[in-house]
Amino acid sequence: MKKIILLSLAMLFVSSCAPVLENRFYYMSYKPLNDEGIQVTASPSVAYEYESLGTFTLVCESGYMTKKDLKRRDRGEDGVYSNQPTVSNRKYESANAEDAQKTLAQYLHSINANGVINIRMQYLYIPKTSKVTSVIITGEAIKRAIE
Repeated sequence: MKKIILLSLAMLFVSSCAPVLENRFYYMSYKPLNDEGIQVTASPSVAYEYESLGTFTLVCESGYMTKKDLKRRDRGEDGVYSNQPTVSNRKYESANAEDAQKTLAQYLHSINANGVINIRMQYLYIPKTSKVTSVIITGEAIKRAIE
């Protein structure tokens, strides 16, 4: 009887530590950037003349926003969100590629960029869940020569 119990515990211990196969597929459409007039490519170079404005890294993290700030964001108002969230007036917002690209478009317009080359995107998530904690976009901001 003692051997059966030990064997059962050993099997339970080994099976609980076994890795579980996980497949994740994340897709990023460049439509939000294209809609803002920004040409995007994952290639490190392009066949047309351009001026390199610099490299960038944009990190969008999940977190709490106040309902007032959500309304301001949805109306497209700029500015720093200054309201401190409280328990009753906040909402958890998950980072996502579309919002990250809209934010990126604002930054690119502020430096007069109209293109991005060598763009890369990464999702950070909590293991064993589908909860995205951050979206990271990197690349090189360029100004295309108008022909």
